[in-house]
Formats: sequence, C-alpha cells, structure tokens
Amino acid sequence: MKHFALLLFITITSFVSVKAQVPNWSENVACIIYNNCASCHTTGGIAPFPLLSYDDVKLYAGLIKSVVSEGIMPPWPPDPDYHPLADERILTDAEIRTIVDWVDGGTPAGDLLLAPDPPDNQGAEVIADPDLVVQLPAYTSKAVNGDEYRCFVFPSELLEDRFITGFEVIPGNRNIVHHVLVFQDQSDRALQLDAGDPAPGYLCFGGVGSNSAEMIGAWVPGQGAQYLPRDMGIRIPAGSNIVVQLHYPEGSAGEVDNTKINFQLSDRSDLREVNVDFILNHFTSMVNGPLYIPANTVKTFRQEFKTPVPVTVIGVAPHMHLIGRSIKTWAQRPDGSIIPLIDIPEWDFEWQGFYRFQEPVTIPAGSFLRSEAVYDNTSANPHNPNDPPLPVSVGEATTDEMMLVTFTWLFYDFGDEQLSLEPEVPVNGYSCNAISTDTNDPAEWQSLTLSPNPAREQIRIELENEWNGLLELSVRNTFGQLLKSRSLEKSGTRASWNLQLDGLPPGVYLLQLTNGKKKIIKRMVIN
Repeated sequence: MKHFALLLFITITSFVSVKAQVPNWSENVACIIYNNCASCHTTGGIAPFPLLSYDDVKLYAGLIKSVVSEGIMPPWPPDPDYHPLADERILTDAEIRTIVDWVDGGTPAGDLLLAPDPPDNQGAEVIADPDLVVQLPAYTSKAVNGDEYRCFVFPSELLEDRFITGFEVIPGNRNIVHHVLVFQDQSDRALQLDAGDPAPGYLCFGGVGSNSAEMIGAWVPGQGAQYLPRDMGIRIPAGSNIVVQLHYPEGSAGEVDNTKINFQLSDRSDLREVNVDFILNHFTSMVNGPLYIPANTVKTFRQEFKTPVPVTVIGVAPHMHLIGRSIKTWAQRPDGSIIPLIDIPEWDFEWQGFYRFQEPVTIPAGSFLRSEAVYDNTSANPHNPNDPPLPVSVGEATTDEMMLVTFTWLFYDFGDEQLSLEPEVPVNGYSCNAISTDTNDPAEWQSLTLSPNPAREQIRIELENEWNGLLELSVRNTFGQLLKSRSLEKSGTRASWNLQLDGLPPGVYLLQLTNGKKKIIKRMVIN
C-alpha cells in the first residue's frame, strides 16, 4: 500500500510538473504573435483575418500551428544562414515550440490581465511635418482575376537637389495595398505613360516603364517610417518626378485606395550619398544571356559586375517574375574569397522585399558582384502564367521575365567596417517580450512569486529555491527598456523583498531575477 501511495504521489507530481510547462497566451504566446504576425494580420490588413486578441488566435490555432511548424509563416524568403539581415521575420525554434505546445496543451489563456496590449497598426503619421508629400488620387482597384500593378507620377517641384533622409508610406487601404515601390525619374517618360491612360495613373508590371527611373525605397505591410543611417541621404535632383508603383492583389476589385507618402528632406549638402542601383541586371551584366527561357525548360543564368572602386553595401533587393525559382547573390574578392550577400532558395514573387544588412558590407576594388538565378518554364512550376508553357524573354509584362539585383551602396570611406547603420531618427515600432518557456525552467519559474499582481504602489517578491549570494533584479517595459534595477542578497532557501513602483505608470512590465547563470522572468501589471 505504501508503494502504491508513493507511485500515486510521483504520478501526480509528474503530471503537475508537465502541466506547469504548458505555455499560456498571456505570458508566452501573445508577444510572439504580435511581434511577428499582427503587422499583416490586423484589422483591415492585407492578411485574410486579424490576430489581435486571444479569441482571434484561438480560432485559428490549428492552422497557425501548421504554418509555423512548416516554416510557411511568417513569410521570410531569404536563407537566414547565408547572411544576417535586419528585421528578419523568423521564429526561433523555441518560439515555434512554444506555439505548438500551447496549441497541443489546449490553448490556455492564462491571466488575461497579464497579456500585452495588441499593436496599433492604424497609428498616426510618424513624419508629422514632411518636407515633401505625395498624395495619390483615389483609385478603385480593377484586380479581378489577377493582380494589378498601378503607377502614379508626381512632379517633385524641387528647385534644387535635396537629400532624402526618411520616408513614410501611409496606405490608404491596408486591406489591398500589398507593397509600394518608390522611384525618382528625371525624364518625362512616366508622365507620358500617365497621359496615355484615361484612368488615374497607368498600368505597370515589373518596372515603371522608364529606363531612367532610380529606386528610392520600398514598403511592405508592417513597415513604418524608414530613415537613412546617420549622416547619409538619397539625392533627389531638382525637377525630378516621383513615381510610385502599387501592387493591388487579385480579388481587390472595387476597393478604393488613396495612399500617401511623406518625405523628410535634409537642409544639409554634405551628407554621404546613398545610391540605389540595379547594378546586376539583364541588360549589361549577363554572363550567359540573353535572358530567354524556352518552353518546357529549366535554365540557370549568371550575372557579374566588376567593382572599379571600393564600395560599402548596406542593402540588397533581388527581383524576378513568375518563372523565377531561386536567386543567390554574392561578392568575390580579388583573392577569390567569397562574401555572401543574399540567397532566396524558393523565390516567391508575392513576397519579395528590400533587404537591409545588419552591418555594412565592405567590398574592395576589383571584386566581382555575382548572381545566379534558376528559371523554371515547365508545367511543374505552379506560378507559370502560361498553360501550356510558352517561350519567355525579357520584358515588363506579367508573362515576361526579369533578372535584377538592386544594391543600396556608398563609395567606401575609411572606417566603414565599423559604420553604424542605426538611423538618425529612432523608429519606435511595436515590440513586446514573451516569457520564454525555455528560459524559465518550470520549477524555477514557480519558485518566484509576485504579490499582489496586479499591483499599485508596491509589489512583494518572494523567492524559494537553492539560489544564494548576489542576485540582480531588473524591471523593463515591453519595448525592453530598463526602468529599474537593484542588487539583492539571498541566503538560505527562502527570501522576500519589497519593490516600490513609484515612477512606473500603469501598464505591463517584465520583472527579471538572475543569479548570473540562470534567470527567471515574470510579467508584472501595475494598475
């Protein structure tokens, strides 16, 4: 009987231990969803349903588990192991496991008072006093059975050259604006195309129809205001036209959009000039061109460009159409060593981007910029626009192809290896911190209690475990900013301390306790 009782005790204890490890929405899952999914899955957003609450996410929990487990969502085509990029939309293995365990564990809500507030993706304009504003006319999408690419052109009316140091795209209808490309053009070609189309703007697939147009930047759902690094700018010549291409997805016909773009211009003339150029392209860079893919063939094409001077690259953007299947870009130094830049092993035209590096990439003179792309013009390509397949060559139509790699670059200057790519104006995007079920061992996590929680003026911290010696306590907001910290002494199994909450406004905070080797994080709410 004693053995049976002991076995029963062990079984119950094991069950409680396993149960304690099940993540909950409020403390473990909400921040993962809000940080990585809610920019598209917002009210009126480009995604088919919002993910802005526990009820929203619970409704699609099974689907979410499936797409994150298979790596389908969130969409991030570049290979993260090839070269680190800024703002990567990638879930860690621990985050994927947290979501899977949460769904398998019955999607527990936890204490909803501890849940972070969802992001506000309908917020006010960040560049509140822009130097140049481009307001698109109200346009009704005609995308019935296919996507629509529409270009709009606006004279800048600048009387002298200026530097763009920041810009912000404010979608007029987030439900249908898939992406926005912004160009400047010193010719009148875009104006002529606009005049030839009776509707506002003109149709433009791939490019904007002008060979002299130069890229300024791009916007995709979830992006806020974009700023150039400190002391840098993109030159816009006097009298240039601003050309804006918008992508309206299939099925958006009848929806109205009136997107707006705010530009921040600098009064300085001594900024380092940032160039945005199609350095690798299907006109001048082909090694085994021309870019022509016969029907029912899979072909690989290569491009190269020899750098006559040393350069510093801060971003890259490959571009193909629907026949493209993969593209990789790298640099090869004169000594033969390779600098990886970007690899997109499974090209998806619907999810192309303008990618920034986390750190500058310096490339010496005499190096080769190289690119290799695979095109699949067979029936096995699900994106092939022709059935049966037809020959495909270079062009701007939906059924044509392109092979372009845009580089955001500067002429090299001494010390660029240590150059900071942080923007001069900090961008306060949404961010909150989930309590990781990996960081918090269940037994350790249970050893820390906060009471009362929610609290008002003071909170009591109690710790019952084997930690001894000097401990460090910190309190951070959901943006990760340190607000309070103090050192604590602990001897023996149990200890308690009171923490004054003066100076902290009502909200959700993360309280962390660490002994230097392990840490425990708990969410704390102030009413």
